[in-house]
Amino acid sequence: MTLQKPPELFGRREAIAAVESLVGRVRDGHGGALVLTAPPGLGRTALVEYARGICGTVPSVQAAGPARLAVYGEDRPRLVCADDVHRWDAASRSALAADLRRMPGPAPVAVLLTVAEHRVGADEFAGLATLRLGPLDDG
Repeated sequence: MTLQKPPELFGRREAIAAVESLVGRVRDGHGGALVLTAPPGLGRTALVEYARGICGTVPSVQAAGPARLAVYGEDRPRLVCADDVHRWDAASRSALAADLRRMPGPAPVAVLLTVAEHRVGADEFAGLATLRLGPLDDG
């Protein structure tokens, strides 16, 4: 397995801490989910790349489209990243939201997904751990 070097991020202390916490949970054998929301251009994709870069020996999967979370677990820790979920069709977003609300399941799967603010689908993930990215901070 080739380890990916995480991108260097500036001005995202809170977001980096949240992503590191999620990755730490899956390393410890627990599942979880984090939804990152922000207007376009504020770093959602960079944080997904950061998460994939710090997961170490935990396999990470970039979900390019809808799939049930059960196919990703296989009873081993796994990080599933889904960027720009607002672009998925409504049925797929609803299925993903339902899967996330049923977590934790038997497999330690951590899910990091991004949704553009004020886009179709942003409210479907209400009630899940969500971090809204704002302007860059000083760190």
